[in-house]
Amino acid sequence: MAKEVAWITGATSGIGAAFAEYFASRGYNLALTGRREPQLKKLADMLKEKYGCQSRLFLGELSDETVVSGIEAALRNDTDARVLVNNAGFASYGGFHESDLSIHRRMLSVHCDVTVRLTHAALAPMLAAKKGTIINVASLAGFFPYPNHTMYSATKTFMINFSESLGIRYRQEGVKFMALCPGMTITDFHTRMGLNADKVYKKSGLEKALTAQEVVQKAVRCLEKGRLVCIPGWNNRILKSGSRLVPRKILYKIMRSWIEKRRNHPDFKTRH
Repeated sequence: MAKEVAWITGATSGIGAAFAEYFASRGYNLALTGRREPQLKKLADMLKEKYGCQSRLFLGELSDETVVSGIEAALRNDTDARVLVNNAGFASYGGFHESDLSIHRRMLSVHCDVTVRLTHAALAPMLAAKKGTIINVASLAGFFPYPNHTMYSATKTFMINFSESLGIRYRQEGVKFMALCPGMTITDFHTRMGLNADKVYKKSGLEKALTAQEVVQKAVRCLEKGRLVCIPGWNNRILKSGSRLVPRKILYKIMRSWIEKRRNHPDFKTRH
């Protein structure tokens, strides 16, 4: 009998790699996407040695139509696909006008268009089997208006609503959806933006950072409880609640003040 397959985008490192190890440990074969070939192959080899799983690798940028269409077709035709984790993503920091339009459009494509296309493709085998799980890795930022992360927060808001809507629609047909909304997470996500990890990651308080493994563990518990939205960490849940309870006018002032404090900070310059 063929093994069930977990498809994970952006699996090279961080949350994607942590999800890959989790599903490999649960007996799944894997289909992994990523831009960095050496790291992705190293992960696949490690998981094969440790758990005996087979991995199909899809290399390339998810803003590349040829790459995306190939993954989309392979996923749609994979009768054993039972998990999809839409994790691939990136961010650019700075004023909206300071970034080239191509960066904004690429983020819209990777976070929204690719998520839609792969979700649509995954539903074909999952609905046929009446079994499946789709996790869209959004962000705590999706609950806030972020002046210097405009496209990032906006696209993550889309992913949250998209997941909730599909979760309501398809649960009775055997397919679970969840928007995973981590706050600060210790990965190479921020260092690839050029930020100083020692300054970015806090060890306590409302901005305490979790490890990628902790995020995945909490995501699994949320899935078991049937939650459509998962916010790992008590501190992040408090922040999210504040975004809903605080009047918008006051929230705007808080966000404006937060940005002003970072405008000239050496660790928060405009980077892509």
